[in-house]
Amino acid sequence: MTSHEEESTDESEEESAQRHESEKPRSKKLLIIVGAVVVVLAIVGFFVWFARRNEVSTDDAYTDDNVVTMVPKVSGYVVALNIDDNVHVRKGDLLVRIDPRDFRTAKQQAEASLELARAQLQSAPRQPNNTCASSSAKPLTACLPRAVSIGRR
Repeated sequence: MTSHEEESTDESEEESAQRHESEKPRSKKLLIIVGAVVVVLAIVGFFVWFARRNEVSTDDAYTDDNVVTMVPKVSGYVVALNIDDNVHVRKGDLLVRIDPRDFRTAKQQAEASLELARAQLQSAPRQPNNTCASSSAKPLTACLPRAVSIGRR
């Protein structure tokens, strides 16, 4: 071998050694720290987005339309909503349907109370006259027929 060939082989060996050193894996510690920071930032970003995703904000909040307050005549749960948002409605349009069970129950209780009052009214004249004098706890209206009959004498 000539000296020229020896120099070129020495240089190629040095170059390959340098390449081999540059191909050594870098510190895994730095990679793990960067990965952990990225994961933490992604989790924090997700929670911030999740907490504020339905929040609406504006600097110019006003209504430039007619607003009408609706109050039903009877209370109850809404069973059906017959309109959509931003729809014009006219007087008499059916907007919502309220569950009629509470109303029916109240109506039946009122009818039962009315029937009880009518039955008490019909049985009042049939009672003996002395019960009004002996009972001071009864209301005066229960003894009214006796008082009227005494006043006619």
